[in-house]
Amino acid sequence: MKRLADTRRTAAENQKKMLADNVYALAADPTKPHANPTPLQEVPRFDFTPLDQAETKLKASAKAYDDALAANGASLSKADQMKLQSLMQSIGQTLLLDKGLPFRDWYKNSIYAPGRFTGYGAKTLPGVREAIEEERWADATQYIGLTAGTLNAYSARLDQATAILKR
Repeated sequence: MKRLADTRRTAAENQKKMLADNVYALAADPTKPHANPTPLQEVPRFDFTPLDQAETKLKASAKAYDDALAANGASLSKADQMKLQSLMQSIGQTLLLDKGLPFRDWYKNSIYAPGRFTGYGAKTLPGVREAIEEERWADATQYIGLTAGTLNAYSARLDQATAILKR
């Protein structure tokens, strides 16, 4: 997401400079009609800190879970196995957004969804990615926080499962 925002920001800055320098008119074929392109919107700097922190937390939670499972998974009591299974069966639901994605609230997954304009082609972090691609800056900021929240919920569920494994 950071690279996408940076690429779009650089393209807008480059185009703005080329428009100011009259590059498009100078490069145009004088025998054909010419019009400058519509200026691209300036891309703001987004605060990706919530997503960065959620990613760091998720990595730590996943490692702790994997380590606990490797160390204690085979020796769990039946009761703890059932508790663990109950937790893990619904862990994917922690990645769902109550409000869904913009323009298609029936898609709830914050991590992947079919793209709005790509048919079945999947988009990762669709709330953030599509907002940046479609120049909906307020939505990008909002979905950075919402997506980080779902990742934190996923991490919390892994931490609960790790606690069961460490008993």
